Amino acid sequence: MNMKITLKRISSWFLVIGAIFLILGLSGCKEKDDIEKTYNITYHLDGGQGLNLPVTFQTNDRLTLDSPQKAGYKFVGWYSNSDFSGEIVTEIIGTCQKDLDLYAKWNEIYYLSLIGNGGQIEENTIEFTKDDEIILPIPTKNNANFIGWYSNSDFSGEMVTKIEKGTTNNVTFYAKWQDIYEVNFILNEGSLEIGNQMKFTEDDEIILPIPSKNNSLFKGWYQTIDFSGDVVTKIEKGTTHNITLYAKWERLYQLSYDANGGTMPDNYDTSYYLGEGKVLPIPTKNGYLFKGWSESPNHTIRVHFTIPISYEEDLDLTAVWEKQLYTINYVLGDEVFADKHQLFLAFFTDFYYYIVDYRQRENYLMDRGVNDLETFLSICGSYTGGAAGMGNVGNLLGQFYLRIDVGGNIDDQTADDGFIGYCLENNKYVEFVYFIQDFFYWWRLDEGYTNGPDDPEGTGSDFLASAWASVVDTAKFFYYDKDTLPSYFISKGHIPAFYDRIPYIVNLGENTFIYTYDWEEGLNLPTSLTMDGYTFVGWFDNENFEGDALEYLPTNIYHNITLYAKFVKNNNSKR
Repeated sequence: MNMKITLKRISSWFLVIGAIFLILGLSGCKEKDDIEKTYNITYHLDGGQGLNLPVTFQTNDRLTLDSPQKAGYKFVGWYSNSDFSGEIVTEIIGTCQKDLDLYAKWNEIYYLSLIGNGGQIEENTIEFTKDDEIILPIPTKNNANFIGWYSNSDFSGEMVTKIEKGTTNNVTFYAKWQDIYEVNFILNEGSLEIGNQMKFTEDDEIILPIPSKNNSLFKGWYQTIDFSGDVVTKIEKGTTHNITLYAKWERLYQLSYDANGGTMPDNYDTSYYLGEGKVLPIPTKNGYLFKGWSESPNHTIRVHFTIPISYEEDLDLTAVWEKQLYTINYVLGDEVFADKHQLFLAFFTDFYYYIVDYRQRENYLMDRGVNDLETFLSICGSYTGGAAGMGNVGNLLGQFYLRIDVGGNIDDQTADDGFIGYCLENNKYVEFVYFIQDFFYWWRLDEGYTNGPDDPEGTGSDFLASAWASVVDTAKFFYYDKDTLPSYFISKGHIPAFYDRIPYIVNLGENTFIYTYDWEEGLNLPTSLTMDGYTFVGWFDNENFEGDALEYLPTNIYHNITLYAKFVKNNNSKR
């Protein structure tokens, strides 16, 4: 136990001795015998002058160093090293005592001169050193926009916005301005949202605004008070003077409308001016045709579609209506026709385009004066008289009708052989092709050509023996009707019977096609249509035959109507 007490005492003494040594170490630079010793400060001013600079200091002093001065230079700071390394010294604290040498560092002062050219600047001359970056100020000038600072008085070179750090010379900059001009609007009792004045420069192109005025139409801006000269629509780029413009107005007259049961369009004018010739709006009314605007409700005063140019008064207008009837278009279907003439038009129209498009022989037709479909159809339907009757058709079209194949089968004809083969290959007019072949056979027999002096071979009734004869007699079939045939055909009875069974021709029976629809009455449709080999299903209002078949058109349909006839082929049909 005595040993523990002894150790504790020894440890305590060591702590006391250590503390004494620490205190002595911290004050090691102090003189043992002279605590208040005075030390010297030597200043290296490099041409500068110092005022109130302390030249000595003592242990407990804390001295703030003043800045010296040197003409044409800015004092940067005091350094304890001649090469200005280390930190700037701003004060002397007398802790570690020794004589000091302090070195003044200087930066040469340069001058920025700003030539305002009439502008206002807070400072025209600004000092700077190489360590400074100077953002150039923005001057002001009445009726001018500041463009920028330039190094040259003629504003050549690039615009300058600042003095770069590191600049070591005096600088002069010149302010460039762009004059601001004014356009003054004399509104003559009108108004503008932007007011009656605008500013612009010579670089601007100003599209002039449109003013407004009650019951008046703006007619344009003029540079003269009497509105002489041309209308001005814009301030041209490059203009360098103030401008005064005068607003010209035209008196507006009011229009009010009574649509008389109709509906007005979404947008329409309600005013006009003298000499305008205003086109009036077109209202709509189901079942009626608009006939114009009357100046009186009972239509006893003039009716207009436009306002006469001499009018200069407010008008109350009433719509005039006329009941409208609509047309009905009956579409009988592909290769279904209301009469023989419609079949003729379809057959020979396709023949024309077979020559022009499929055979690429339009030039052949044009060289013979057939420049269009209308001329082609005219030739095919024209009777020229004489024995041949329609020889022009044969001369023009024989080579394109079929391939001569005496005693051959018509089903062997191809599209490249002629129009007959084209029809068979493309399932067009197939029943009519067989029909006209039979017709040709009996036509040639009954007219006495077959086995006659002009037919020594006895092939006169062969449809494939002569392309010329076949196309001519096809044209004759269409030219004649049952009652207009030459008498020798009528007496023999064969040919007239053909006109009672023409394929693709609808038999209306006691029905008639009514082509006008009255929306107040409606219409019963023909429903007893017959066609050889087909059953009539009904009329539809769409070409896809969707919905129920129609037997009656109800009232209140206000548009032209297209009806599509649906036929279903019978099982015993050849087609």
